[in-house]
Amino acid sequence: MTDDPPTPADRVLARVRAVADPRAVIEAYGSSVYAPNHASDVDVLVSDDDPARLAAALGMTQLPTLPPRIHGTLEGMPVDITVVTGDGDLARRMRAGPRDAALLAGQLR
Repeated sequence: MTDDPPTPADRVLARVRAVADPRAVIEAYGSSVYAPNHASDVDVLVSDDDPARLAAALGMTQLPTLPPRIHGTLEGMPVDITVVTGDGDLARRMRAGPRDAALLAGQLR
């Protein structure tokens, strides 16, 4: 455990977790994981939650995309949330993002 202050991604994840379905899995991916000092936004993957309910709870805008995406600002950072459900090919591919970002971050250290 470290005494480092929470990163913008940590704060965004905490906000999303506070309103997400308790069964949902909330993960950061993208540059906020592998290059946090250079990230211009926080990418979040939410597995198994209702995108319309989540967008409303966060006061953000749901975009009509597949998979559903939610855009807005949390904790002073632009945020792009992607919501996937089930175990189809698209959901499985999206769920690779957090794992791949963590692997890349490990290689860059």
